[in-house]
Amino acid sequence: MLILTRRPGQTIHIGKDIQVIFLDNAKKNVVKVGVVAPQDVVVLRSEVRERLLLKNSTDEELFNGSKCKKQSRSNEQDHDNDIRNSG
Repeated sequence: MLILTRRPGQTIHIGKDIQVIFLDNAKKNVVKVGVVAPQDVVVLRSEVRERLLLKNSTDEELFNGSKCKKQSRSNEQDHDNDIRNSG
């Protein structure tokens, strides 16, 4: 595991196509992270991944996008709720 310390506004790069941006947050116990990745890269919060796996998905289905595309709208709604509840 690589452990980094970053300040708000700073970015790390994973490979050539993925950026992780650390966002400003007034709450000390919450970290906001933005992820910029190509559309074919699956980015899931762990609780969403676990929920999908419990619904008889496999990692292969999740990461080739077959289940994720079906779930993308509900994930967007979850994300919107996370943003509303954190601010």
